[in-house]
Amino acid sequence: MASPPCSLSSEDPAEVFIRSVDVHAIEDLALTVRLSKPPAEKGHSSTEISCSVISRPKYGSYNVVYEVQFSDGISWAVRLPFSEWTPLAARKMEHDMLALNYIASRISIPIPTIHAYSSSFDNPVRNAYIVMDKAHGVPLSDVWHDPSWWTEIRRKEHFFESLAQHMVQLASLPFNRIGRLVSTRSDGSYVVGPFPSLHDMFFIFDAPDEEFGPFSTTHEYLTALLRVRRRALDSPALALFQLFVGGLPDPQFNAAPFAFTHPDYSIQNFFVDDTGRISAMIDWDGISIEPLHCGVLSYPDWLLVDWETSLYSAHNTRPNCDSEEDLRKYRRMYADAVEAASDGRLSAATRNSHITSILLMGIVNLHLTEEVALRLSEFVLGSTFLSMEVMDAIERSAWFTTPPGEVPEVKLSRSLFEPSAVHSDNNSSGELESVDGIDGAESGAHVQAGVDNDDANTGAN
Repeated sequence: MASPPCSLSSEDPAEVFIRSVDVHAIEDLALTVRLSKPPAEKGHSSTEISCSVISRPKYGSYNVVYEVQFSDGISWAVRLPFSEWTPLAARKMEHDMLALNYIASRISIPIPTIHAYSSSFDNPVRNAYIVMDKAHGVPLSDVWHDPSWWTEIRRKEHFFESLAQHMVQLASLPFNRIGRLVSTRSDGSYVVGPFPSLHDMFFIFDAPDEEFGPFSTTHEYLTALLRVRRRALDSPALALFQLFVGGLPDPQFNAAPFAFTHPDYSIQNFFVDDTGRISAMIDWDGISIEPLHCGVLSYPDWLLVDWETSLYSAHNTRPNCDSEEDLRKYRRMYADAVEAASDGRLSAATRNSHITSILLMGIVNLHLTEEVALRLSEFVLGSTFLSMEVMDAIERSAWFTTPPGEVPEVKLSRSLFEPSAVHSDNNSSGELESVDGIDGAESGAHVQAGVDNDDANTGAN
């Protein structure tokens, strides 16, 4: 079957796709899936139940979603991808379904139940699809910045408490490598394989569309991502990240266990009930196994905007936006909630998780690289001015400028090692004098710099 139709004009491709969909096939699919379930789940006989698409479909960048309602009031969602469908896209869907089934069979968190799916076009709908429960509740993005919605009953503390409980449950499913779950066995064993597409790991950066990983440590994972960026186009900011990768992530979370993490930890993917607690978490496409402190136990993305200057500037244009003080309060609130939900075992992973999360974002997002480098430099050095000075110095340094294949060297002043040779007995002022006709501040010998010539200079391979 060919890929969904696309438009060569400026018309929205989702709208073009919607016109090609047979709505009756969607309804028949949902009814067939419902009637195929065991009697206890089906609830009605085939003569007592019907279903229909009840509203115009909604869509995002990649999927169109139809809501179908059965005659007994139960609502499901049928999601159809409308972008080009390839063998790689089908394989990624299979990985997603395997991971979500693994989670659903072991713990109970509010991910909509998957009732059926197809990763091919060989079906009555003539498209890949996922049939799942409809997400119930209020979209968190609609109410987070509305102070009138939050009351003594609806409290943000409730949201953080429920989020922490769910993420701690996810963290209780340990894995030994970073990557994608690619197979499971009846004895409970599993195989973590590579990320299927390196291209999907980056934003606004044209990385190769090839497999990536798996990895055994956080350091190995971050270093591999950084190497991809530096080989394509190096910069002082990326060279500085080389230092940060070795020094900023908490070493106690460097090795396994790793855990599933939400692939898009954004505010639009959460629904809440009338108390502010989470009622649904959606959009798990690309679910992967990541380090705890930049994955499942990290802060949600919208609590980190004050660490990304350009994002915070845009954030500040919203009515009732979170202030820096608010964001810091929410981070403390969530770290405390993780501590309570894990009996103190996992709070350390959360408290400093924003440092590793922002470092990772700076590596994979081309537009944020420079500002994240400055922000983390300010965090380490305590000064914005000094941070900029360091960036300028790196650009001139032998560490950054030595071409591959050459031995990196650096000049050191002899005055550092031979003070008696540069100070005469009569020089009580401490000023430098010449040595063998060479000014003391410029004399020196070459010494080898202790850097990795493959990864830490301009021509990283």
